[in-house]
Amino acid sequence: MICPSCSRQVSDDNHTVCPNCMASLEDSVSETNAAGGAPEIPKFQAEKVNREEEGTNIGVWALLSFAILTLIATAVKGFVPLDLLEVAFWAGLAWFWYKKKIVNQVSRVVVGILAILVSFGECYSIARHSTTNYTYLQMGSHQIRIDNSAGRTDQLWTTGWKPMSYDRPPINIMSEGNLFDIINEIHIQNGQWSGEEICFDVQNESSYVLKSISVLVTVTPKSNAESPSKLVVVLRPKVTGLLDAGDDGPLCGTAAPFPAQAEWSYEPQSYMGWKR
Repeated sequence: MICPSCSRQVSDDNHTVCPNCMASLEDSVSETNAAGGAPEIPKFQAEKVNREEEGTNIGVWALLSFAILTLIATAVKGFVPLDLLEVAFWAGLAWFWYKKKIVNQVSRVVVGILAILVSFGECYSIARHSTTNYTYLQMGSHQIRIDNSAGRTDQLWTTGWKPMSYDRPPINIMSEGNLFDIINEIHIQNGQWSGEEICFDVQNESSYVLKSISVLVTVTPKSNAESPSKLVVVLRPKVTGLLDAGDDGPLCGTAAPFPAQAEWSYEPQSYMGWKR
């Protein structure tokens, strides 16, 4: 039996007074006996059930928010398979929550705690990777700064800070993107072969920091009796050590002395560097 005054459950032990609020139950008992069943659930109880059913959407949207926030953090840090698995985990948990229609109070508390922890962790991760943290050093007459988040060491020149080294090996840029885009963004021109050195003027309009460019040099003698020869020359920046994105400068490499009365041509083979 439900008490009409306090809406609490009362046992059917011939109570005439509600033990919770001391209200009379005689009218409720008579209505129950006349109808031959349980009294109608009060409006308050129906509204409570509706609110609990609405709690399902709260849990689903919270878990979907975790997935979106994790995806944003992954995009900022760089897409890593393990982070993408975390995104899939939150999305799958949201689907499970929706299918099972979990609405009890304990589940809401769990979602609330998860929301605080996940939001704090992901926001900290985003802020940590989006904020550059420098450590400045003085090495003789050179001023150095270390970008801890990017793993890069820069040196101060008259034209500004320029990268001088990274804490990881360079990658072959040609394997990272479209070859035609690289050709259009990294311009090699004005090749000169002087003695045992070959130099080119390089304009780097890409988003990579260049460490070296390997070119295949073909030497063609003027005499038809001799066959062409080929050699690979590794070109490196002559001034700063690395050619920053948006910069231009000479890149030179060591080669054999240029043979007399011959012609030469070149073809880029690989570009080594780091994403800026």
